[in-house]
Formats: sequence, structure tokens, C-alpha cells
Amino acid sequence: FTASRNKSRSRVPVDARNITTDLSQQVRKTIARRLVIDSITSLVPPDMTRAEAHDYLRSLILALEDNFGCTVLITARTSTGDPQAIGEAAEYLASGILELQVRKSGFGIERLLFIKKMRGTAVDPRECRFRIEQGVGVRLADRPSAPISSA
Repeated sequence: FTASRNKSRSRVPVDARNITTDLSQQVRKTIARRLVIDSITSLVPPDMTRAEAHDYLRSLILALEDNFGCTVLITARTSTGDPQAIGEAAEYLASGILELQVRKSGFGIERLLFIKKMRGTAVDPRECRFRIEQGVGVRLADRPSAPISSA
């Protein structure tokens, strides 16, 4: 989307519905069960104001939720230096938020997962260590028998 947007440097606004339609066609064509958008910032034109970016993201995320028969995972980096506050807007609009961290500890490097928000679901309000295992995917370290996704 970035490449096609950069070819035409016109002031024609990017329409969230067009992007959603293009993504929807790809999902149907590939019979996708999951769609990952890494990162949502790549779909937001850099010349949008903060208010325009928030309206655009609202349209995009609502359209993705309404038009896909698959799980949609969106990554976003939260940053205080982001003038459009894309990460902040994505957090507000998303149905669920998983925060991932890598932290040094007395045991070396540990990966942490925190479920910050999950609409309609009771969640355990604590950080969980996790590991990534070949052939399994992500596995919570505190609960060895509970993979949370398949590779």
C-alpha cells in the first residue's frame, strides 16, 4: 500500500474503505484464517494530522472487524514522539491489547506478555513469562501445558 501510495504524490486522501476492500479480497483469495498487519503505522499516511489519523484508523479498524471472517492482529509501537499518536488511537479502538516486552533479569533475558485489555473476557491482570518454541509457537512459561498459538 505504501508503494502504490508513493507512486502518486497527489493530495488524494487514502480511503480506509479501499484498503479494507483490497485486504478483504486477498483474505478471500488465500482463504486466510488470520491476517497480521505489521505495523498499522504503515497504513497511515504521514501527512495526516492527528485528528485525521484517528478518524482514518477508526474507519479502518471498524471495517476490518466488520468485513473479515478471520482473526485480525495489528501491531503498533507506542511512542511519545509520534505526532499522530497512532499507537494510542489503535489501543483505544482495538478489542484486545497484548503488550509484549523483552527484559533483562537475574535469569538472563525474559519475554513478558501482559493482557492490557480484552473486551468481553475476564483476564488475569499479571505479566506472564513466555517462550517461543519451534513447532509449538508461543507457550506461557508459567503454564507449560497452555500454548496460546500454533506456529
